[in-house]
Amino acid sequence: MASGATWVVVEEGAVCGTISVARNMECAYINGMAVPPSQRGRGLGPALLDKSISYAEVHNCESDRPSTTPFLKAAIAPYRASGFTVDHASRKSDLHEKPLIHMTKYPPVVKGN
Repeated sequence: MASGATWVVVEEGAVCGTISVARNMECAYINGMAVPPSQRGRGLGPALLDKSISYAEVHNCESDRPSTTPFLKAAIAPYRASGFTVDHASRKSDLHEKPLIHMTKYPPVVKGN
């Protein structure tokens, strides 16, 4: 069974960003990253992504695997800036009939000592 975590950035009672990580065996699946357009450009996406990567490292995950839809360019940008690339070898899938791409990072997260 998978386990994981979700982080939500709240300022003055308003949600400014969110991200979730599901762990399954030794892989961390990053999903649900969202930052409203009015909050973009403040570094919230990269900060949330860093939090999820740190979570994966603490839980000894061998890899991080974000998924998103190809038309969400604003979602893909923070992943690419953090070193993730589209994993063309991964299983093709869809989310409610929308194409879904999987990304990975090379080298993958290294297990803690």
